[in-house]
Amino acid sequence: MRVVIRLAAVAAALLPLACRAPVAVEPLDLDEDLAMHYEGQLTASSRLELGDDATRASEAGEARDGTEAAPAGALLRVRVIALGHDLAAGLLRSRGQDPDTGAPLPFVYRAGLVRSDRLDATLTRLPGEGMDVVEDTRVRVPTAGKASLTVVNQVSFVRGFELEAEPHALIADPVIDVVQEGLLLELEDRGDGQLGTVLHRADLVRPIASLDARLFAAGAPVSLQVPLVHAQKLSGGCTLAPGHALVLVLRDPTDRTEGLETALLVVERAH
Repeated sequence: MRVVIRLAAVAAALLPLACRAPVAVEPLDLDEDLAMHYEGQLTASSRLELGDDATRASEAGEARDGTEAAPAGALLRVRVIALGHDLAAGLLRSRGQDPDTGAPLPFVYRAGLVRSDRLDATLTRLPGEGMDVVEDTRVRVPTAGKASLTVVNQVSFVRGFELEAEPHALIADPVIDVVQEGLLLELEDRGDGQLGTVLHRADLVRPIASLDARLFAAGAPVSLQVPLVHAQKLSGGCTLAPGHALVLVLRDPTDRTEGLETALLVVERAH
């Protein structure tokens, strides 16, 4: 399993992707739309670790039958690209329209296949200030096994206070905890060129909500933070042939204008 942990650097790198005026870009037409082959889910929780809902057998090198997998397998190139909402809206046109206004409906997720050369040509023509390549790596998926890639941003918050009594005073020490947001991509070799994918995305609602509480009768109130995380899961599978790329897209449901607004994942067989 490859894990990439990015702390404040992730947020700093993606801050330029703030909401901008609509950008005129050439739309990416998918060779095959896989919407009918993928299922999307959205949940919210005050306490979520990225990957809690992931299959625990997703460690690289572990086969489905629990035995040690052979070293052979598919070598995949995985790219994680952050797009501003407006740039993504132009690149990935919605298929539906609002019945009242005729405006395109915002997409929640997209999944499809496209020729690798056409995808690269389209991405090359995108304005550089509207996108950021967060990760570009190789992942080997064992034969009949699974592998995963994780890109995580860790955010600390005040979960509570520990009280300590001294002879002439009561001391309250803050308890710092960490909540995770980011992406987890699970890849499964299903044989005969079939690739199963499960994409998890967790987004922290900002600012983190706070709750005032009084620890001592005569003391000043203190603030406790209660994080809210929106979790998405996009699962499905396809036949991934050489020269073609699987495109998976998930939006940030919080509609904030900073951070990883729209995540574009590209999976293709490495040369």
